[in-house]
Amino acid sequence: MKIQTHVLVIFFVTIFCMTASAQNAFMGDTAQTQLAQAFSFRPVGEWSTTSYNQSGATSDYNDSRWRVDLTPYLWLAGQSGDVLVRNIEVRDIDISFSDVLEDLDMGFAGHLEATRNQWTILFDLNYVNISDKPNTVIVRLKNLTTEIGATYHITDAFEFLGGARIVRYKIELTPDQLSPREDSKTWVDGFAGLRASARVGESFVVSGRGDIGGFGSDFSWNIILDGSYRIAPWGSLYFAYRWWEIDFGSNDDNEFQVNILTHGPVLGLTFHF
Repeated sequence: MKIQTHVLVIFFVTIFCMTASAQNAFMGDTAQTQLAQAFSFRPVGEWSTTSYNQSGATSDYNDSRWRVDLTPYLWLAGQSGDVLVRNIEVRDIDISFSDVLEDLDMGFAGHLEATRNQWTILFDLNYVNISDKPNTVIVRLKNLTTEIGATYHITDAFEFLGGARIVRYKIELTPDQLSPREDSKTWVDGFAGLRASARVGESFVVSGRGDIGGFGSDFSWNIILDGSYRIAPWGSLYFAYRWWEIDFGSNDDNEFQVNILTHGPVLGLTFHF
């Protein structure tokens, strides 16, 4: 829990600093206007040079057209933590993201955003099948996560976000000289948080997202720090680093428990429609 708290504090301190920078950037004198043009805030998901005013900030939330961004991506996510399946507990699972390509059996992911006026609809699908052998047990983790949510632009820079994740974990344990044990669980977590975005120059956008959740699980938290570089009117290069931790299963349940931190770099290509 200490790690969870520290990471969340860092994220929200960053959000506070960006807010202060935004306020200073739009005070109105020449130097501050030049700064706003070089480092200005925009709603996530929108990119149109004609939609920026002279200060560099977006100003039109009355565009009724849908703007859609589709991002196929690869999350080179390492996993660490503990699992328990049918009275067999495995501690200190540690798959670093540098070992992902060796340990990954299958994976695919995609992210979709559709923006209209002040609202953005989110959809994310991520599947990973990864294995490890800590101590004398072969561990295979299969995780499918579907995220459905929405954001509301409260300013040019900031959005409230909320939604739900449908999480399915299947865990297979093969201890030495014992028969394999496996089990799976599916649950739904609600989540809520903030997202902030800033434009740097004409082609580069940086953003940060943080949310916390729980309902089916005991607790979860998620942080994404990302960037996007416009390479053409139709697309942008996307890169990020993401942390997602989930704690599922009470201490009294000896059948299925998951306490896993998934983190690593994300690489993708965003198509703009």
